[in-house]
Amino acid sequence: MPITQEEKKKLSKKVKWISVLLIVILTIVLSVSVYIYYQIEPLVAARLKETIKSSTNNLYTISFSKLSINPFTGSVIIRDIVFEANDKVYGQFKRDRINPSHLYEIRIKVLKIKHVHPLKIYLKKDLVISSLSVERPSVRVYYEKTLEKDSSKVDTRTAWQRLSKYLHSIKIERVSFKEIDFKYIDRRLKKPEINGIKNLSITVNDILIDSLSHRDESRFYYTKNILVEIFDNQFSSNDGMYTIMFDKMEMSTLKKYALVNGLKVIPNYPEIPFSLKWGYKKARYVVKMNEVWLNGIDYKTLTDRRQLHASSLHLKNASLDVFMNKQLPKASGDLGANFPHLLLRQLRLTSTIDTIKIEKSALSYSEHDPFTGKKGKISFTALSGEIFNVTNDSISLRNNNWAKGKFTSFLYGKGRLDFNMNFNLTSPVMEYNYSGKLHEMQAKYFNEITRPLALLEVSSGQAHTVTFSVKADYRNANGTMRIVYDDLNIGILKLNRNKNLQRSTILSLVANNLLLKEDNPSKGEPLRTGKISYYRPDSISFYSMIWKSVFTGIKENIGMTPEREKDLQMKFKSFKQEGPEKSKEERRLQREERRKRRKNKV
Repeated sequence: MPITQEEKKKLSKKVKWISVLLIVILTIVLSVSVYIYYQIEPLVAARLKETIKSSTNNLYTISFSKLSINPFTGSVIIRDIVFEANDKVYGQFKRDRINPSHLYEIRIKVLKIKHVHPLKIYLKKDLVISSLSVERPSVRVYYEKTLEKDSSKVDTRTAWQRLSKYLHSIKIERVSFKEIDFKYIDRRLKKPEINGIKNLSITVNDILIDSLSHRDESRFYYTKNILVEIFDNQFSSNDGMYTIMFDKMEMSTLKKYALVNGLKVIPNYPEIPFSLKWGYKKARYVVKMNEVWLNGIDYKTLTDRRQLHASSLHLKNASLDVFMNKQLPKASGDLGANFPHLLLRQLRLTSTIDTIKIEKSALSYSEHDPFTGKKGKISFTALSGEIFNVTNDSISLRNNNWAKGKFTSFLYGKGRLDFNMNFNLTSPVMEYNYSGKLHEMQAKYFNEITRPLALLEVSSGQAHTVTFSVKADYRNANGTMRIVYDDLNIGILKLNRNKNLQRSTILSLVANNLLLKEDNPSKGEPLRTGKISYYRPDSISFYSMIWKSVFTGIKENIGMTPEREKDLQMKFKSFKQEGPEKSKEERRLQREERRKRRKNKV
């Protein structure tokens, strides 16, 4: 049915009245919003400042040049923020023995908040924020060792109890800090130690402060998770001799882990120039780790008490190369300062790690010999194993004072070595012990260390098994070694005019015929056991002590006892008096005779 002209006029009037009414309503809403906007902006600014003071017992203050709120988009922008501690209040806290161990100073140019609900703050006192982002802030963390707190003066109220006068709850879904200029300053030392980090980002998820959140054990300081990421950092050691770098560091309070990728500790100079920088014997280290995982971290204890408690440390594809230059004089101190016991005790961070896991790693120790001008090296590849109870915490040590390790590796990448090593972490004499078994391996591979350092070359020989057991401390190492081998032949080396190592024919003949035991067990004799006995002087480091101790056992197993070495020297003198060296033909006949003897044994 068609609409009449009169009906059209009435409908038009209704539309006009509805439009006018909507305009009036919108005008009122806008007017109220603008009014609230101007009222709430200074209110929020005042409440924010008062909240910071109240929640920190007046220790911290916050200031800023401008706070802008857009009630339509729910965005807030705060400029030139300075969050810092009040020195007078902190001084009073120290006198009352309630001061925290860490102080924070934060400076931010621009802070952006999205989807905040001003009406909820104004009407319900609920602060709800979707996201908060900060770019390139400056953060300074100051650490001071604190005395035991006076519990009678400590404010035990929860954060919500301190804030409830101003806000019923605070909920922030996400907070992100990007490219932080971060410095950690340790004020315990006479000269404060400053550690800076670049390319640092922090993301905080699900912050909730209300009447019940403090009881939620899944939260870390009212947050569900704090994720810290650091990329491509590089800095120098305090002495300037090393560069420390890593590709990525990541930490999560929710998953309780810390991860480092591509960690490297690289000396700033090659081996010999590095040693000459010191002017005395000092070990040079090269450390590379593809992956480092620290799991089961108690971040609450770490931040509150500055104590590290973790379930495991996993090192994957790691390598440690240690070098020592023997041509330099010994240091005025004692090179035994690198004993693991001492290094652990000297850590300023009280630490307990239940298990250290090592996977597919490598270890090597080398020395430069000033007489030969060459470097001897012992190396272990495909190193895997576990160390249990690594700690310098006095309470943990009362329960268990031994750190015990069990490893498997391949010596020079050839012979499998099963190795156990244990440390008494509370021993005043740095007690430790080690034992192991080396499986089938050709003896010639030991030339890498015996040629330059012992002037001894292995021409032939097969080691079937090597077993050893040593008890040692800061000075002494004693134990036994058994090497089951056959067909051992060595050469005694000397330096020729060109400073090259060459075989001394006479000494080698005397050694093989009068000193060396060709087999163990020898025909018709029981298996020989070599005695390990070594006293460490100040000029020898921990790693060098292990090698030199083991070498005493090797020498005794092959017949080179101190008594037989003295006998060799006497026979060598008489041998020289009997006539000149044998001709090549005589030496050839002698070699054939040795081969025949070996075939007859088989």
